[in-house]
Amino acid sequence: MTTEWELLWRPPFGSVGMVVSVVCGLVILALCAFSTAGRPVWVRGAILGARLVAVSLVLLLLWRPTWRVADVTRGRDRVVVLVDESASMSLPGLRAGTSRMAHVRQLLAGASVDEAERGWLRGYAVDYFAYGGGLRSGGLRRSSRRRLTKPRDRPAKGAATRLLAALEGVRGRYRGRQLAGVVVVSDGRDTAQLRDGLTEALVGRLRRLDAPVNVVPMGASSVRDVAVEQVIPDDLAFVRNVARVRAQVLVTGAGAGNRPVEVILRSHGKVLQRRMTTGTAERREVIFELVPEKVGTLVGEITATPLSGEATVANNTRRFVLKVVRDRVRVLQIAGRPSWDVRFLRQHLKRDPNVDLVSFFILRTHLDVTYALPGELSLIEFPVRQLFSTHLSSFDLVVMQDFERYPAEVGIYLDNIARYVRDGGALAVLGGEHTLSRGGFVGTRFAQVLPVKLLPPGPPSTLLSEDLFKPRWTSLAEHHPITRARGLPSLSGSGLRGLPALEGLNRVARAHGDTAVLAVHPTLRGEDGRPAPVLAVREVGRGRVLTLLTDSSWLWRFAAAGGAGASTYDAFWQRAVRYLLGDPEFDRLRVVTGHHPYPADKPFGLTITASDPKYLPLKDVAVAYRVMRTDRAPEIEVTSGSGTTGDGGELAVTLTLPPGTFRLEAKGLLEGRSVQAKGELVTEGQADELARVAPDSELLAAVAATTGGRVLSSDTLARARLHPPRIVRLDNLRSEPLVGNVWLLWVLIVLALAAEWLLRRRYALA
Repeated sequence: MTTEWELLWRPPFGSVGMVVSVVCGLVILALCAFSTAGRPVWVRGAILGARLVAVSLVLLLLWRPTWRVADVTRGRDRVVVLVDESASMSLPGLRAGTSRMAHVRQLLAGASVDEAERGWLRGYAVDYFAYGGGLRSGGLRRSSRRRLTKPRDRPAKGAATRLLAALEGVRGRYRGRQLAGVVVVSDGRDTAQLRDGLTEALVGRLRRLDAPVNVVPMGASSVRDVAVEQVIPDDLAFVRNVARVRAQVLVTGAGAGNRPVEVILRSHGKVLQRRMTTGTAERREVIFELVPEKVGTLVGEITATPLSGEATVANNTRRFVLKVVRDRVRVLQIAGRPSWDVRFLRQHLKRDPNVDLVSFFILRTHLDVTYALPGELSLIEFPVRQLFSTHLSSFDLVVMQDFERYPAEVGIYLDNIARYVRDGGALAVLGGEHTLSRGGFVGTRFAQVLPVKLLPPGPPSTLLSEDLFKPRWTSLAEHHPITRARGLPSLSGSGLRGLPALEGLNRVARAHGDTAVLAVHPTLRGEDGRPAPVLAVREVGRGRVLTLLTDSSWLWRFAAAGGAGASTYDAFWQRAVRYLLGDPEFDRLRVVTGHHPYPADKPFGLTITASDPKYLPLKDVAVAYRVMRTDRAPEIEVTSGSGTTGDGGELAVTLTLPPGTFRLEAKGLLEGRSVQAKGELVTEGQADELARVAPDSELLAAVAATTGGRVLSSDTLARARLHPPRIVRLDNLRSEPLVGNVWLLWVLIVLALAAEWLLRRRYALA
């Protein structure tokens, strides 16, 4: 602690009063000099001196000079040395046979740093940090310089370089305290926000650090290497259709640009294709075309053949995940008569490029009387036999809207529809004035596969309600894949409840016990006393059936066209079709994996879910699983385990896997039946960090210039630009007047003026 003094002036009216008083004093002195003109020099000097003393004393009296005294405690501002420990720092450095990280450790252990701490850093406190890997803002781990110089303690293996996050993390740790500056020791190869250079937004974030960032670039300027920089598969692939996977290959180093590079596509350990890329460009693109054979997830890897003398082979392979969906789905839409409901659903199905739609609208039947030959009519008879016998198995989904059983012609083929469903087909039956309980299906095998039990023939008023109503969504709707809102806000509870009212409902006796009822009528009841079903689904054999007991769902889209209702209508039918077709994502036992690479050699989590036929979570289901490595032939088991699902029907699995492609196979017992599930996944290590191996000194220089820092070397550390040490605390602040006795000033002023008056009298100037 030291005592510091500061002289303060307090003239009346501040700086304006000071200027006015000075001007007045100069005028008074000038008048005095003018009035003594022609007199001897010593006389003029004596009179002018007495006048100057008087004016000065008056100004001193007016300005009230005061000493401000403070006991000052000066703290030691912080200087942070930030060391890059990402995997790229393990690449060749300035000298052959040594890595960039080895040069960093030599720098930290060298005499230049010791001299800096004894010299230009003497007034600062120096902290050492390392960054790399999964670094987050404010999540830095503090390290001493001694620890950073030990190779065994902290190897350079971080899977990413996030310089901006590291700098903001440092700034966050010293929030409320002074940060004099930062010294970054890195190769500049960033993999996050600064990867493609500085933008205006990034410049603003750097300047908000309020600290100069000095940089010490590391690494050789020329590195020989070939790397798979990026793999870009199609967003979706269709079964038995061509899918494309693009690979960007980066070839760097002297003489490497003219070298041909072989690029190989593998899946499950098998070589699928080979491509040879040539040319002089540093960045080259290779396109692979493949045809997936099954629905699900296709995982693969693309490898570039290494060059001789390559810097690293850890970046020669990149892995990818490709989601494979069904080929064009064949849908048969049969309508008993044209309606708005038929039209809107047909438009929805036709908008989907993955749907091959065949529609039949019954405008006349064999019962209609005609007086012309069939060949002379523009309307053909409904092809019952061809649809329900010959070609039925070629369709993936059959949609029947307001369809009734005609005498003999249709009835004899109803068994075919029931058999089609049990063998794995999908059926959607939508309501109308002439179908379901009014359609003549009671007692048929077709009726047995429906989710609801039909009422026997009776008056129309007992079989059909024509009132407006808003369906009430059941608790099952929150869990069933058709209506659950996971990833689709339009299917949330508020979204469904906000739909417009429907008009008309087909009455049925009740829903079957194994049926999942997703929506019910708010007031009507069935024979069992429960609310009348509106939307119900059921699994029958290997197939699935949906029943919507109204023909007014088109109101959901029409009443809110272009708004939330339209998106809800489309989302509902998209989900319904996927469920009916048996999309693997809607299986009751599922392995939930992401369509992106997981970090290698680090723990990450997956989820195995189990649900009952109504898709309610199943608790206490014993699940056994194993992880198979699929990028080798034959496949090998990496790890295995078991567990029990919890209250949410989920079993969390934590894995730590090396880089590669894997398959997690799960097996559980659902209602006494053994069910299997699997999920494909890939893990990626340092490939992204090592995709570009050449150091980026230009980026480091730009960061330094933006923040007011400098580019340094091991020999010029003393040139680092830092904020000067600033005061931390002022104690015992007090004021002491320069002139303690004002009366003494007045006496001196009177004496000076009296001396001037006597001199003027003596030399006849008064």
